[in-house]
Amino acid sequence: MPGHIHLKMHSPTDQSHDARDCAHVSQAALEAIQNSAENDDCRIKFVSAGVTPGLLRFVVEAERQDSLETELIALTALLRLSMHPKNHNRMVRDQALASLYAVVQVCAQIQAHTVACMCAYIYNVI
Repeated sequence: MPGHIHLKMHSPTDQSHDARDCAHVSQAALEAIQNSAENDDCRIKFVSAGVTPGLLRFVVEAERQDSLETELIALTALLRLSMHPKNHNRMVRDQALASLYAVVQVCAQIQAHTVACMCAYIYNVI
């Protein structure tokens, strides 16, 4: 269909690809979105086509075993997509802010827990 972007991601249960192949396909697709999002014309088309919820799901879902690098690529793609002024309302509608805030909150909790464990360890060693 002209003017529409269709991305088909293989699920880890797809028998034709193992999980490693799926991770490579996912990362390549994310890199393509990230690189294309540098172009102002592409930004509006990606968000209009509904890419935001998929990228957000990719970043938020904790049970996946993707690398930190892959998750950062998805976050960078979201950042670049948000740079187009017309995308702000669409991304708010797609609940991008709430999802990104949840990611930040989880990271902050993990960081606080790590620091507390380190402090407890140092306290017990001294």
